Amino acid sequence: MRHLIAGAFVALAASVALADTLTLNDGSKLEGRFVEQRADEIVFDQAVGARTLRLTLRQSDVKSIELKKLEPRKETAALPTLPTPTSPADYPELKGYDKHVI
Repeated sequence: MRHLIAGAFVALAASVALADTLTLNDGSKLEGRFVEQRADEIVFDQAVGARTLRLTLRQSDVKSIELKKLEPRKETAALPTLPTPTSPADYPELKGYDKHVI
């Protein structure tokens, strides 16, 4: 039963794009995002459906870690700049308003 559950997690994790891969001593592989390496633990985020599970594994249970290099973000089109109003005439809704605000 435990192997079935572990296999389900591995199958679900395989859908994570641009993921790091942890290989456990039993040969199973987990895909997700490497978060942190502590003195005797490895912290790893694994996507399961729309949720992310944070796993803390003993280093002695992990055979290897393969870190994927992320591609740099492509340039996106610059957002259009809106004109900045600079005079009272740019605010027609205030026509006839004669009070000054300091």
